[in-house]
Amino acid sequence: MLKDHMLANENIKPNSNEIEKLKQNFPQFFDKDGEFLIDRFMEMLKTSDINLSKEGYELKFLGKSYARYLSSTKTETFVSPHIEENAKDENKNSENLYIVGDNIDALKHLLGSYAGKIKCIYIDPPYNTGSDGFVYPDDFSFDAKKLSEMIGIEEEEAERIINLKGKSSHSAWLTFMYPRLILARELLSDDGVIFISIDDNEQANLKLMCDEIFGEENFISMFLWNKTSTPPSLSKDVRKKYEYIICYKISNNRENGLSAGIIDGGDMPLLNESNAERKLNFRKNSIIFKINGFYPKGKYDRVELLEDIEIVNGKSTSDLKLKGKFKWTQETLDNEIEKGTVFWVKTEKFAIRYERKESRIKVPSNIINKLECNVGTNEEASKMIGTLFNNKTIFDFPKPVTLVKYIANMINDNNSIILNFFSGSATTAHAVMQLNAENAQNSGGGLELIENIY
Repeated sequence: MLKDHMLANENIKPNSNEIEKLKQNFPQFFDKDGEFLIDRFMEMLKTSDINLSKEGYELKFLGKSYARYLSSTKTETFVSPHIEENAKDENKNSENLYIVGDNIDALKHLLGSYAGKIKCIYIDPPYNTGSDGFVYPDDFSFDAKKLSEMIGIEEEEAERIINLKGKSSHSAWLTFMYPRLILARELLSDDGVIFISIDDNEQANLKLMCDEIFGEENFISMFLWNKTSTPPSLSKDVRKKYEYIICYKISNNRENGLSAGIIDGGDMPLLNESNAERKLNFRKNSIIFKINGFYPKGKYDRVELLEDIEIVNGKSTSDLKLKGKFKWTQETLDNEIEKGTVFWVKTEKFAIRYERKESRIKVPSNIINKLECNVGTNEEASKMIGTLFNNKTIFDFPKPVTLVKYIANMINDNNSIILNFFSGSATTAHAVMQLNAENAQNSGGGLELIENIY
């Protein structure tokens, strides 16, 4: 099989992967010799609502064509089981998978069994800060002339690409990340999501790269994780407390959004200053009043009472008609009333609140911290690792288990496969073990982990 892969790789081009997908999905646009009939394809596009503008916004960097080439080639390595390690009592019944080796090869091996099956990917790649040890690791086994022939570029550019080895430039980092994210996309299920930790140094480049690979329309959020409670005080400009976690979905096939847990009961305000003013009619039997008396129409703090109303023993004698900056339209309000949602007026300000009877999924905010999410910091992670290694510093900036647990719980599915192909401190493994222990007590479901140390 490896020989077949090596022979196939001799004919690989940067766009081979894309051409193969076109052949699979649009065979009518290829002739008998396998040549792509681009004019016929363009004619088909003209009949739709697609804008065929020749100019566009894109990310360009030295090594991009080579990065695309790497994502298309077959792996020329093989995976060998660690028999002694697998035979240990704690491992022999495990449904998880840990791969040691270059993650671009590991990802290509995983495609054979896991393409389109991974629900959640979390990675913590090198940040390319200049002090994190990242250098472009590729060991080019060919010269500039051969590379130029392989991917159709000038020899001078090929020489510059080869010279990326050992560098930590933006181009080197992008060339490293690009093929790995393309392969990650192929592994994600139709309702899958990917989370990528990053800091200021490559955040902007990562966003552009992910827009191109996953689709700008599939961007979910740039989460801000409170990484430290003691930011360095030596900087003369900014004391940085946050890092980013960029999140993309693979498509619009997700039935539910992300989850920050389940909310039981509790009332919420219906007023929201950022909304437009609306007029709402609340049915009299849907409201519980904590006030009594007669109230003439007029302005009451942030709302306007559109008709006189009398309240006796916590119930109004007529419908409540208000004008204000409400979150809902009348149609949404009517649907909520049909579901049994209860509304409260607690003071003479008529700042109406609503209470749903059933439990519901809480939508996460873009801030991840201890107060709101019970997610710890680098310091918390360092303490945990210190207890395991006699207070030795093994990793400089480890991620806390609580962070990975929070991310895994966002997918709101206890029977999924999670992948981390930049394994470092084994935080993901600890998080999945804890989640599975909790799930076994509650519902019996379990997450499957695939982890790769590169």
